[in-house]
Amino acid sequence: MKIIRNHSDIQAIFPEYFSGRTCQEIKLSKYTFFQKVSADKFILFSFVTDAMMLLSRKEYETILTMSFSGEELLFETLCKNGFFINKNIDEYSLMVRQRRAIFSAVPKTLKVVILPTTGCNARCSYCIGVDNPIANMTYDTAKKAIEYIVERAREYENIKFDWYGGEPLLRQELISFICDEVHRKLPHVNYASVITSNLVCFNDETLKQAIQSWHIQKINITIDGDEYEHNVRKNYLQSEFNGYKHTLDCIRSILDKQIKIFCRYNIDRNNTHQLSGVLEELKPFFTDKNFYFFISPLRGDDCHEEFYHTDEYNDLFYKTGVILNKAGVHNVIDSFVPKFKNGFCLAKSEHSIVIGPDGAFYRCNLDDLVKSNTTGSVYSGLKKNDIYYQFSCLELDVPCKECVYLPICQGGCPVQKKNTSKSNCQCDKFKFKVEAIASLLAEYYI
Repeated sequence: MKIIRNHSDIQAIFPEYFSGRTCQEIKLSKYTFFQKVSADKFILFSFVTDAMMLLSRKEYETILTMSFSGEELLFETLCKNGFFINKNIDEYSLMVRQRRAIFSAVPKTLKVVILPTTGCNARCSYCIGVDNPIANMTYDTAKKAIEYIVERAREYENIKFDWYGGEPLLRQELISFICDEVHRKLPHVNYASVITSNLVCFNDETLKQAIQSWHIQKINITIDGDEYEHNVRKNYLQSEFNGYKHTLDCIRSILDKQIKIFCRYNIDRNNTHQLSGVLEELKPFFTDKNFYFFISPLRGDDCHEEFYHTDEYNDLFYKTGVILNKAGVHNVIDSFVPKFKNGFCLAKSEHSIVIGPDGAFYRCNLDDLVKSNTTGSVYSGLKKNDIYYQFSCLELDVPCKECVYLPICQGGCPVQKKNTSKSNCQCDKFKFKVEAIASLLAEYYI
């Protein structure tokens, strides 16, 4: 027996998993999961308490039979980490209780996602916004957005701006205008920004503006392969522009200012073999605590034959996981294994706003920007229409109610639910790569 990860600090949320008991009173939680990694090794996960253990076959069989005579230490460790619950408790009812508590809780932060433009200076073939018509937010619309945000934000302590697009850096002056005006009108409310960008427009002046005016905390970027592949896939409007080299130059200047960078490697069948070379070029950044690198398979319609299907994820993530660990990219535990999801995405939250370029409200910035998906606007106010309630509905489908992964998934992505394919599913990706992750964990800790 080896503890890989101790339980999280959630006793106040789920005391039922930490109450003293005897073998006769308890059962193994329905949200525990065994993954066999070899003839004599198993990984045990608790998707409620986040605990993980490496077990021998004997220990595995002991737990299944609930016969702990002579295995008191194993029993005590399992109890301390929340793997058991009283036999008479319906665990799904606990999940329902917590989902309602999450939904009704009033957080300190209002999240505001703004798309200042749907235009872009790159033409990525996989872009989810490729079908959205090009639109730019006017200053008149920005002023109405500011009025709405100021009115909504009075009851909060913080505002978290999330700048999305299109390419939001095409409208840097507008971003500064909105941030400065909101701060001027609400000086007592703290605010910070996150931005998703291809960094084409990024320079020293942008960095200065991002720090002083936007209060930037994090920048989300993507890499699509090696230098040649990345530049071809981005298909920049600016001819002969080396976006790959420019991105690497920007990473260093951003990290020097203690700003977080989340760097996603968009992986498919055609650039998997390039991962090792890319990691070698990114190696200088891996020691910086603000640099996060992760693999994300491209997903979409079945017409994209180059996209990996979810039933291929175990093989993909095992092979890439070995490469990542060898390169010293990150800690395999918290990077690979999700924790209990004590919250909803912005689509389900009443404490978030998504504002399109024309001032229309949407429940999610990943959804199609069409009139049928709107829930009001900065001009008319929030409309709690069918779309609003469709996204905010707490009811789960039958498969989700019975799923062992429910605590880390909470029903999955409502947008992806509308566009399922062999490479795209509403479920958390961990469900499709648990075998690979367990093998990587076992190898790492053995």
